Amino acid sequence: MSVAEDRLRSEAHRLREERDAALEAAERAERRYQELSHRVKNEFQQVAALVRLQESGSAEPERCRRCAANVTAFSELHRLLDLAGMEAVSMRDYMASLERTLGLALEGRCRFAARADEDILLPPRPAARLGIIVTEAVMNAVKHAFPEPQTGRVEASLTREDARLVLTVRDNGRGRDPASRTGKGSALISAMAAALGGETDYPQVSAGTCVRVRLPAF
Repeated sequence: MSVAEDRLRSEAHRLREERDAALEAAERAERRYQELSHRVKNEFQQVAALVRLQESGSAEPERCRRCAANVTAFSELHRLLDLAGMEAVSMRDYMASLERTLGLALEGRCRFAARADEDILLPPRPAARLGIIVTEAVMNAVKHAFPEPQTGRVEASLTREDARLVLTVRDNGRGRDPASRTGKGSALISAMAAALGGETDYPQVSAGTCVRVRLPAF
């Protein structure tokens, strides 16, 4: 065997060892990530459950419901980001998840439907803030538009219009006193919209209440 061949074999052996070590390290990192992701998901679920348990004895049960709904929305966002590699989330998938989870949280108080245009992908932080806006708008509708035992429907849509994103949440309830738009839920909606560089308004509709958030495209 020539010296050159011996060197080539030695180099090939070294490269195989480095490749195997890199693959093993990647597998360990993936296992650790999956374990951490599972723990985070469980923590979200436990926090939401604990908040719901506090609802019956709380002086502000409605705030407990809002908090639990927002925690659940974060949990769904984490799940979708996990599937997407933690880079961006399909808002169509996220809105569908919010429709399911908020629908369960409302416990029959009203029907909730949500949709988004197919091509809207957002980074984690804007997606999380939009989730808060949707959750707060829906909980506002339950509180103001449908006094018990009245029920109704709330619809949320996220669309792309020219160079902007437009989120609309509308109910078919009794309508709202303009003074109620300065409550904590409405203030949080406006704050989240402003943090995204957007603006909030309440366009006139034939029935119920509509909140609209215009945002720059991301």
